[in-house]
Amino acid sequence: MFTGTPKSTPPPPPPPPGTKPPGTPGSKLPPGTPGTKIRFKMPPGSQATGGQSGSGIGGNSGQGLDLGTISFSSPIQRRYRQTRRSLLSAADIHAINLNNDVAGPEGQQFPIPNTPFSSQVQPPVVPVPKSKVQAPLPVRTVTIDGRPLTLKTTPTDRNVFVPGRTWDKTLRSQLKPEEKIAFLKSATGYVLSKTNKLSVLTTKVDDDGVLTHVHNLAAQVKALRNHIIDHDLVDVFTIVVPEDISLTGNLSVDPDTKQLQAYDLFTDYMRLHPAVVATSNAWYNAWAGQSYIQENLHHTFTLLERNTDEKLWSKCLEEYEEFHVMQRGGPLMFLLIMRRIQNNSESAITHMIEKVTKLKISKLTGENVDTAVSLIKSTYQVLVSVTTQARSYVPDDFEHTILKVLQTTSVNAFNEIFRDEEKLALREADKYGGLPKFPSITESLNLATKSYQRLLLEDKWTKSKPSPSPALNVTPARGNHQSGRPRHGGIKCWNGCGQNHPYSECSQPLDEARIERNKKAFFDAKKARQSSNSRTSKPLPRTKMSRDGKPLVLNDKGLYVIDTKAMQRETEKKLASTTAALNTMIDKALDGTLPSPVAPPAPTTSSPSPTTPATAAVTPSSYRDQVRQAFLAMLQPAHD
Repeated sequence: MFTGTPKSTPPPPPPPPGTKPPGTPGSKLPPGTPGTKIRFKMPPGSQATGGQSGSGIGGNSGQGLDLGTISFSSPIQRRYRQTRRSLLSAADIHAINLNNDVAGPEGQQFPIPNTPFSSQVQPPVVPVPKSKVQAPLPVRTVTIDGRPLTLKTTPTDRNVFVPGRTWDKTLRSQLKPEEKIAFLKSATGYVLSKTNKLSVLTTKVDDDGVLTHVHNLAAQVKALRNHIIDHDLVDVFTIVVPEDISLTGNLSVDPDTKQLQAYDLFTDYMRLHPAVVATSNAWYNAWAGQSYIQENLHHTFTLLERNTDEKLWSKCLEEYEEFHVMQRGGPLMFLLIMRRIQNNSESAITHMIEKVTKLKISKLTGENVDTAVSLIKSTYQVLVSVTTQARSYVPDDFEHTILKVLQTTSVNAFNEIFRDEEKLALREADKYGGLPKFPSITESLNLATKSYQRLLLEDKWTKSKPSPSPALNVTPARGNHQSGRPRHGGIKCWNGCGQNHPYSECSQPLDEARIERNKKAFFDAKKARQSSNSRTSKPLPRTKMSRDGKPLVLNDKGLYVIDTKAMQRETEKKLASTTAALNTMIDKALDGTLPSPVAPPAPTTSSPSPTTPATAAVTPSSYRDQVRQAFLAMLQPAHD
């Protein structure tokens, strides 16, 4: 809304004599005044109020609109707004300013400033104060678990997010002495059980236990990694590649991704060389300014020592001590241990793939699909970890192989799921051409886990029974060919179904706890029958010899243990024989070399002192006894 004449526009000239001043009823601006009229074409039949009535505005058809004669009364304003606003430009509407809040009383006329209007004139811009300060955002809170939770104004960047940890390495230097002792005890303590430490596989390379060993090793590494993360020691397990460790602390950057070239030792240990890890440790020791870096290298070394088998640790320690002191630390020792445990040779990898290919889920204990999934997943992770850019150790048909392995259960409903997946991939390849695209390993294993759980919950994990065959199910009993009985010997199923068959052939879901109880009860009853029927059962010998020649004795529990008393008697017998042989050797050695008897000293004129005994003469027998006793005393074992 204009409140006066703009500075850029000169004031209007005084009205000619005989005319009314602008702003009074019926007044008109002097003719020729610039910008005082707006000419536009009216639609046919339209009317406007102001001045004289007619087909045009102001009483003159086709003439310009005389702004000085328009009466801005409320009815005219409403009519003008509704019917004529669409004919005006934005600048014209703003200049006329027909809003209700600026309309005067009924019939009042407002003076219109002498400002030229055109379609190029822009509406005035309201200036914004430069000293305007933005109000702070209000602090937002939400109530969770009955307590207010304050929300941040911006989210945390996922690239710098660190999960929660029990111990913070940046606050480690502020720990009190008793707190630091508790930290060291927890950080370097036992993570793995004493019977399941890191150790080399003791079974043969062609044994079926290799898949179980691979799965167990993956679980051990995961447990150690979680422990190291929880105690905030994991930073040194990020293996970096320095440019020149002796001149600068700069690290190498991947030219493709433009990111720092680094490796996670827990997942990439199969493809890393000890020299790379040793160089990374040296960079941490030489260029890292924080003191907790050196502490992490030392604490992880102690942690691995307590969770590794003694024989394996001593063997790896020999290779570890060949590196420089600055190159040592927990990451290097971890790599040396894993290289000895995990055999990544060609023969071992080929054997591992062969074992997965021949895996039969129906042969696993309890026919547990979750166990099969864990074995397959661990083996697949090993194959991926040893894969390099030059060669992939994952077979091209590995997805198809896993689909076939998942069809080896005795439950037809489960096998049919993966049989359909295989048929679908083959049908799509036949229809559209190319090689069949089977589900990925992750997709197949997820499908196996969820399908297995669903069938268990729906009580549909029913094993298919083999086709009946009298030759297989019923055989004559030994010693009694007239009456036949089941091959299983009439033993009730340990799974509790009430039938006479091995529990591995039971069609009901296996209950491991019930099987163990029934198994123990069966063998206890069998042992009781053997002890009560001593006339027909041959008793076990009380003593016997082991394969390595040690005496064994039968204890109260029916087990053979080492007979310590017999071993002691045997030792004493050997000692007596050895003593006799030594006496004979001493006698032969001393024959002819005995010293002549020593005569007692001549008596003096003075009487002998009562405190000085007379020296006895040395005889051959006494000398032999002295030598024999001294020699035997040297051979006797020392006792505390």
